[in-house]
Amino acid sequence: MSGSGFLQVATAEPFPSQLMRALEALAETLQQGHAWPGHAERLAELESLAASRTRDAVAQEDHLAASLALMGLLREQGFGGAGPTYERVDNSFIDRVLETGHGLPITLSALAIHLAQTQGIPLRGIGFPGHFIVGIGLDGPSPTVFDPFGGGEALSFSTLAELYTRATGRHLTASAPMLRDALQPASTRSILVRVCNNLHHHYLRRGSHDRAADVVELLAVLHPRGAALRQLATRLERRVRTLN
Repeated sequence: MSGSGFLQVATAEPFPSQLMRALEALAETLQQGHAWPGHAERLAELESLAASRTRDAVAQEDHLAASLALMGLLREQGFGGAGPTYERVDNSFIDRVLETGHGLPITLSALAIHLAQTQGIPLRGIGFPGHFIVGIGLDGPSPTVFDPFGGGEALSFSTLAELYTRATGRHLTASAPMLRDALQPASTRSILVRVCNNLHHHYLRRGSHDRAADVVELLAVLHPRGAALRQLATRLERRVRTLN
């Protein structure tokens, strides 16, 4: 497997601005060159719409209004949860998300983050337990959190506490400090690691050990324990050869 396109982007600087390019390269690599050919045009269309929809709020530095407008745009354009097709691998590939409007919480959030970046809106990803979300003002006393998977709905702290409890089994109240701690901004690298982990688990569940090995190879570039992961990738490749 050649992941040179993804590796080139994933090691580029400044890395935080490379999220969409890295996701595009990831989809191209793992789909072996068969990405949806219309994805660049669709993304450019959404960027243009985002600029038009958020222009006034951005000019006034009203980040909340700009974020609300962006969530509304994605909802109107048909982007939201995958429903009964949730387990499809396509939901982890950004080109297919752009094609169908459906994806996982993390890929839909990544699209929202990218559109926000193009307009200078400080919308950040949040690696919340069990459900990736986005928010603004995460470093301040009153963050606002949105769920692109749920149609861009703004989530109250009570709802966040319920989500946390369902995902972890640990009951929290809306005012719990631990809940506030769970709203830390996710780095671009951690977003890509989480996307790759989702893909790795998907391929293992399907018994696609060769594809799982491909993903581990890409994870090795992103993960601090890269050397150990490369060794794991080598062992998986040997296992694939023995199974075949």
